[in-house]
Amino acid sequence: MSFKTQRLSLRRLASEDHASFHRLVTDSHIRRFLLDGVVMDEEWSRSEIARSDELFKSTGLGLWLACDQDELVGFAGFRVFEEMSPEPQLIYAFEERVTGRGYATEVGQALIELAAPILGSILAAVDEPNLASVRVLEKLGFRPAGSLPGTFGRTLLFRNG
Repeated sequence: MSFKTQRLSLRRLASEDHASFHRLVTDSHIRRFLLDGVVMDEEWSRSEIARSDELFKSTGLGLWLACDQDELVGFAGFRVFEEMSPEPQLIYAFEERVTGRGYATEVGQALIELAAPILGSILAAVDEPNLASVRVLEKLGFRPAGSLPGTFGRTLLFRNG
């Protein structure tokens, strides 16, 4: 499964993408907030691909790799964070060298359009100091929906619609 936005192509994360996905999740910029700064091992990356496969089977949603031309620049999609909610949450992560280009907003909008018929309203969470992601969610029409204790203070919950 793949799709395109105005500037990016997204393809479903698959087991053969393990090395590329692991490179992304161990990138210091990506893991800063998304993984609370923790460096995950290769087994974690493999298990995340398997979790994404399971989510695709149950909902038709999961994680996609994002490419600009043929260059991998990040990933986005949906993941369940059991500690917050049993429902899939919108996530996106891009390498620092491509931040500020509007990719997160572009991909987020496409994913909302894809997921809205399946999920209805969509949940997203962001660490309070991650102001760039807060701005992206606000641009996408998300509104505050609560907060939880987090690694960097509060984890802010947002919901669209």
